[in-house]
Amino acid sequence: MEGPKRLMELSPGAGYNYPMNNIPALPKVFWSFVTLSLLTGVVNAQKLGSDNDCLRGFGSRMEGVHKLTADFSAEQKGKAVAASRAAAAAAREAVATGRIHSTLVTMRDAVGVGQKIADFIERSPNISVEFDNITGISSHDEIGGSMPAVTLRINKDLPRSERILSVPIANEAFDMMYEQMPESAEKAYMHASVVTRAWLEIGNSAETLPVIDPLLPAYRNAEIEAILRSWVFKSPSQAIQDIGAAKNLLSLQELLARNEAEIRHLEPAEAEYNDYMNRTHKADPTLEPDMRRMRNARERQVYLEKGLEMYIEFRVGVDYKDAQGKVRNNHEGEDAWRLMNAGMRKF
Repeated sequence: MEGPKRLMELSPGAGYNYPMNNIPALPKVFWSFVTLSLLTGVVNAQKLGSDNDCLRGFGSRMEGVHKLTADFSAEQKGKAVAASRAAAAAAREAVATGRIHSTLVTMRDAVGVGQKIADFIERSPNISVEFDNITGISSHDEIGGSMPAVTLRINKDLPRSERILSVPIANEAFDMMYEQMPESAEKAYMHASVVTRAWLEIGNSAETLPVIDPLLPAYRNAEIEAILRSWVFKSPSQAIQDIGAAKNLLSLQELLARNEAEIRHLEPAEAEYNDYMNRTHKADPTLEPDMRRMRNARERQVYLEKGLEMYIEFRVGVDYKDAQGKVRNNHEGEDAWRLMNAGMRKF
């Protein structure tokens, strides 16, 4: 009985207080480490639990998987939508660019002003044509340099019709093709002529105005109509007079007359200046302003005279010799064109 009795004495349920001094003595560092490890475990458990990690059990792990799957699916869907939109935009741009190209091809095939415009654009590597969000039917800009990059911009809201797109293309090409022409009533007339002739050459008729494209009878455009009406059914002299008055532009003859009058006015000062130079071999500073005006006037005279030559060539065409040496006319002149189309025009 001694054994069982001894066990009962040692059992905690028997009211025996287990002596603390029987616990093996361990360093305080050990117990501090145990306490720190327990606290760290609790903090990590809370952190991982908030992130649906495995400490919250299998159900939490599945929630995390579902969330990752949903996020991935949403990301892929967003990429697919963006790719679809980009492809649609690229397709629209391709169609738009193709319409510009087909318009230039049609203008070239018409053989005339449209052909010259198409050749000018397509043979100039620094010129590009594109649709853009602009006011008006067209515009263009340049980035400077030895060969400036030019962007011809067409209003993106214009119908994708070759009969209509020929107008904004010719509208901007004219400014580049005739940039050396002095600003005048004649230049404004030449502009209206080039735009209108390019429009007429591809099968349009002034008789349909205000309808610009017979295939789009409901479409109207006041800017295009104003350009066309400023040239059709008028003689060149009447059109020059009307366009000049509407745009407050002087004719080349008037510009030349005013410039020649200024030269005559400055000739006495020029003679005095030259006489002073011959006597003293020095410049007279009091006459320098008049000499600058005279130099500018003489340069302007050359510029205006070249402009008048350009206008005459535009009106009547230019004679040239073919390969056999025979003199021919290119029939691109304004008067020649009007005579060839006399049935369509009033003089």
